[in-house]
Amino acid sequence: MNAAEFDYVVVGAGSSGAAVAARLGEASDRTTCVIEAGGPDTHPFIHIPSFVAAAIGREATNWRFKTVPQSGMAGREIPVPRGKVLGGSGAINGMVYFRGHPADYDDWADAGCTGWSYAEVLPYFTRTENNEDYPESVFHGVGGPINVKHVPNPNPLNYAFMDALASLQFPACPDFNGADPEGYGRRQGLIRDGQRESTAKNMLRPALARGNVHLQTDAYVVRVLIEGRRAAGVELVDGRVLRARREVILSAGTVQTPQILMLSGIGPAVHLKEIGIEVVLDAPGVGENYHDHVASPMHMETADCTSYGWSWRTVPRNLWCALQYALTREGPLAGNVFESVAFLRTDPSLGRPDVQFVFQPAKRLTHPKVPFPIGHGYAISPVALYPKSRGTVRLASPAPSAAPRIDRTCSSTPTTLSR
Repeated sequence: MNAAEFDYVVVGAGSSGAAVAARLGEASDRTTCVIEAGGPDTHPFIHIPSFVAAAIGREATNWRFKTVPQSGMAGREIPVPRGKVLGGSGAINGMVYFRGHPADYDDWADAGCTGWSYAEVLPYFTRTENNEDYPESVFHGVGGPINVKHVPNPNPLNYAFMDALASLQFPACPDFNGADPEGYGRRQGLIRDGQRESTAKNMLRPALARGNVHLQTDAYVVRVLIEGRRAAGVELVDGRVLRARREVILSAGTVQTPQILMLSGIGPAVHLKEIGIEVVLDAPGVGENYHDHVASPMHMETADCTSYGWSWRTVPRNLWCALQYALTREGPLAGNVFESVAFLRTDPSLGRPDVQFVFQPAKRLTHPKVPFPIGHGYAISPVALYPKSRGTVRLASPAPSAAPRIDRTCSSTPTTLSR
């Protein structure tokens, strides 16, 4: 087998892997190879912010994983989108910039995660930011590699959504990444000059230009090579070996990082033996404690054509928007659709919001190859922020090409938050 050697081998060029590789590349005397199973991020659906749903819908850029049938949800299989492209899920997601509630980080620190309190992680957030809207805020940064901004001139339906929340006496929130992210308001996005921002685009690409960071796309890792108790490199599906003098760093995401570990013989011994994989290290925690936010979108169709979408009545408007974007990178196509949101408490006694209401001033797409909705409407998606149900990621077979078995055990626990 052909082998190449680097100081560091980073598996996965998503949001974290691209950033890690870029930071490692700042040491000029060390070499780093970052490996991405997907292809280059060249498709226009990735870069035009309003085409986000089409980017998710493309088989070429989305692994299209699904859960096993969920007994708590009438046997449904829930989609688990994961980016299969340079930039990972950061190349197909909604570009929303939200860090989570400050108290969540303090909970981690209180549980023993040293260095993860909000006060300790905030400097890293501000260091990465170039925030166009809050340049003077202590919660934001200027001059960082990742541009953050409000979408200018959001769809008017966003204001109807926010007015409705105001009429119900919910508070307005001026900055969801400020001291208290509770209430309703406009949200910021990872957008620069009318195009998607990602760590692959704005951190990894400059690092590649330095010459000591190398990228391999369409390179599928089948296992980590273990020598003694040390990860010595990785093997690709085509038989090539990439060796690491210092470290192998798995940044393949919540689903595929445990998948790669288990394919390498690192995971729950009982499960690995059932699948037929030799156990290198019995690590029961690998693939355990999987959880995700449960959302239940409510889609509404409207006769009114205010929402984003195509109809005979909006042909002139949409042709103008296309021309505006082509000439200036501005207008509705330069927005990410998810322009407003609400974080609310279902019980006033709770210490922080437990439900997110995502507003979408557009119908869902009818076909993934058509990047805009046909017709008009909107959606409101309630999202449980603190699900208690815990599931697993397991191998379906010893074949690296087989999709992992993802079991979220949705709704196996009746309550979502008790704080």
